[in-house]
Amino acid sequence: MLPVHDEHGNLAGFTGRARPGAGDEVPKYLNSPQTAAYRKGELMFGWQQARTRFAAGAIPVIAEGPFDAIAVSLADPGRYAGLAPCGTALTSQQAALLGRAARPGSPIIVAFDDDPAGRKGAVRAHGILSKISSQLQSVTLSGRDPAQIMQDDGAPALTAVLGTQLQPLSAVVIDSAISPWEHRLDEADGPLLAMRSAAAVIAGLLPTDTATVIRRATAGRELATVDEQMRPIVLPELPDIARRLPAGIACQIARVAERLGITDYSDVLAEVANVVTRQDPPEPMAGDRAPRLAGTSFPQPPQTAPGSNEPAASRPRRPGSHANRARTRR
Repeated sequence: MLPVHDEHGNLAGFTGRARPGAGDEVPKYLNSPQTAAYRKGELMFGWQQARTRFAAGAIPVIAEGPFDAIAVSLADPGRYAGLAPCGTALTSQQAALLGRAARPGSPIIVAFDDDPAGRKGAVRAHGILSKISSQLQSVTLSGRDPAQIMQDDGAPALTAVLGTQLQPLSAVVIDSAISPWEHRLDEADGPLLAMRSAAAVIAGLLPTDTATVIRRATAGRELATVDEQMRPIVLPELPDIARRLPAGIACQIARVAERLGITDYSDVLAEVANVVTRQDPPEPMAGDRAPRLAGTSFPQPPQTAPGSNEPAASRPRRPGSHANRARTRR
């Protein structure tokens, strides 16, 4: 059994983990019952130790389980502070707790298991954590959780993984949009469908001012990269849009193009611009408050990939170059 403390350091309850080899009838994790003091959606394991480390500059690392959080904190106590939700998916209350304690501008690392449940949790975490930090990263664990890495290879190995096996958390979100089409990437229209799905997610990640620049550049019209005779169309808007993109977004666009075998990344950029053009612009905000980012990474109700429960982006009204190439190959 492990103690769980509230924001002020008071003991709120306990969390426990089944011993290795326990039968299926034993729950893997067991938490104190819900009480006035123990509301697990508002608490994080490891908080008592982490909050003092944040003041010294430690980076928050959110893991799935308490022993993973302990392993992270032990690996390099001065550099990382491990935390874990208490038997729930990450909540907005837990993110707010972290936002009040972590240094402004501090990166946040998500170290969830490399399995479908872990990836789903990472996608959810991005939507929640993006409200408190713009520097969100995901660590690639390659099939082992932090506690396993610590047990098998020791603290230096876990420290190395946390320091070098990182990617933007947004990449996990984008990959989750491509994943439903993975089995169709060898088909004629598979890369196109995957590209549209990824473009919808990327459009949802754009800062408000960048989306405004795109709407002004396109003047409300959608962009096609080839004409009906498959001849390339010169789009003078694209270079200007590309120059205005945040570096991280530009890298993700290039990454999607490379992953899907799309030789010209401007096809992906044009599709991102089309998604933004189809969106309604945000409502003007009263006062001097800065505009908020969208609360979700999916800017419009998405379609569902055939044979999958995962979403994909809606198709634009005019086909882009990849769509025409797909029809030509049939």
